[in-house]
Amino acid sequence: MSTIDEFKSGISSALTWDNIGLQLANGAISKLGGLAVEALLGELFGQKKDIEELLENFADDIVDRLTAEIKKAISTAFYYDNMTKLKSSASSLARKFEIYSHTGDLALLDNSLNHSFDALEHARSLGIPALGSFATTANLKILILQEKAKQNVKFENSVRTEAERASRDCESLLDDIYHANQQAVPWWQTHTMDTKGEPIGMVLRFEGQEYFAHFNDEKRQRRITQTLVSELNERANTRVINPAKAIVTKWRELTV
Repeated sequence: MSTIDEFKSGISSALTWDNIGLQLANGAISKLGGLAVEALLGELFGQKKDIEELLENFADDIVDRLTAEIKKAISTAFYYDNMTKLKSSASSLARKFEIYSHTGDLALLDNSLNHSFDALEHARSLGIPALGSFATTANLKILILQEKAKQNVKFENSVRTEAERASRDCESLLDDIYHANQQAVPWWQTHTMDTKGEPIGMVLRFEGQEYFAHFNDEKRQRRITQTLVSELNERANTRVINPAKAIVTKWRELTV
């Protein structure tokens, strides 16, 4: 169980999606509720940052850690539109909660909770690139529900329900990463032909490298493809999946 001072120290150590996600989840386990939200917003203010910038940076970091194919997703109009909505909802959440923390106005706490619903739904819609944003907004929603539970104990069950749903949704996103890695490795293409115009050699070009195999050597082709996918999965495990699983593990503690 961490104290609010330990929580603040953990948050200030790195404003990365994986650290903030883990620290906020720890704060929820310690039942810090609104104190953790207030501390995060205070840390952002102290570093002259805002939650909008934070969530956008998280998305950039996620795609940089994964494949070029996933990175293409953040250049679409759909992504831009929903990221704009996510940042707007998160900004409204932050403003309302900040005023609540100073005034104790419960209507503002309710407004913050409503904005957390909106922000989380927009993060869900963005898929893999918004994994870090999803983890952060899910945590904020859980912590605000904890704050509500201080006023009405019935919200304690909502905390457990939200933690369970966040866990399932995050695990689904992690499965999507493995699927995306499977799709990221391209098909083999004909490289050389014999005198009759029949294919002899095959080539696979990926991430600046070329891999060759005979046309009939399907075993070698499969082996190379599987090796490349395994390497992508290992990279994803280290950079994204394992840190995300650590956050999910914390959420699972809230469901018991």
